[in-house]
Amino acid sequence: MRIAILALLASLAAGPVAARPPAQPSIDPLLGLKLPAEARFAAAPADLVQACPALANARWDRRLWVFAQTGNASTTAGEFLVVGGELVERAGDEPAVEADKVGVLLRRSPGDCRLIGPPREVFDYGEDGVTPAALDALAQDAARRYAQGLGGQATLRKTLKRQRIAAGQIKSVALRQAFFAGK
Repeated sequence: MRIAILALLASLAAGPVAARPPAQPSIDPLLGLKLPAEARFAAAPADLVQACPALANARWDRRLWVFAQTGNASTTAGEFLVVGGELVERAGDEPAVEADKVGVLLRRSPGDCRLIGPPREVFDYGEDGVTPAALDALAQDAARRYAQGLGGQATLRKTLKRQRIAAGQIKSVALRQAFFAGK
């Protein structure tokens, strides 16, 4: 009994962060991959929702991860970010959590944040203010992050094959080249 009480006290002292790994996204916003539980992506900057208040509303907040990034938010040119993750209901004792199946492509610079749109649509059809060079840079960064987050290039290829995502299904030239060229 004494050991059980000591174990309980130790777990309470350790806190919930030590008890389980941080949640990770379950669906990616660029290819539509169902991400395995062991996938690891970098959390979005802690101040992102404050800098971009349109990311949340009265009912829903977001838990976000970075799937692609290019540029620098502290310059006037700014940065582009592809983020996705989960929608978290603000109310209730046990708030609902839903996978964000679409994600957001946004541009952030000093004192400004603009939500551009769903990343896959922007890659497929383009958008004013997002150059082909920016899309290429985002796609290359995404391919690197996906390989790293899934445990390597070979695991990324296997995941794409297992989920039947092939180059011919990807409309965006930038994404097709980044994820499938020479593979």
